[in-house]
Amino acid sequence: MTEAKEILIALREVKTLLTALAERQTPKEHFDTLEVARLVRRAPYTVRTWCRKRRLRAEKRVGDGSWVVSLGEIERYEKEGLLPLPKSP
Repeated sequence: MTEAKEILIALREVKTLLTALAERQTPKEHFDTLEVARLVRRAPYTVRTWCRKRRLRAEKRVGDGSWVVSLGEIERYEKEGLLPLPKSP
């Protein structure tokens, strides 16, 4: 094998490793209720209740109907706390 081919192979390996490292350091955009519960140190049931009662801004996943919370909403919750209960009509 020529030295040029060895260098190309090594560069491809470095590129693969750098790509994997960059993917690990990219923050997630959305978290499921189990992940949110771990982050805010509450039970998953509590987080699901907050989502259902609109105390956290969350969306339902299309496929399985589970709740997902954005990173921005988690950061908002950590600074401001739960949203007030919506007024019933």
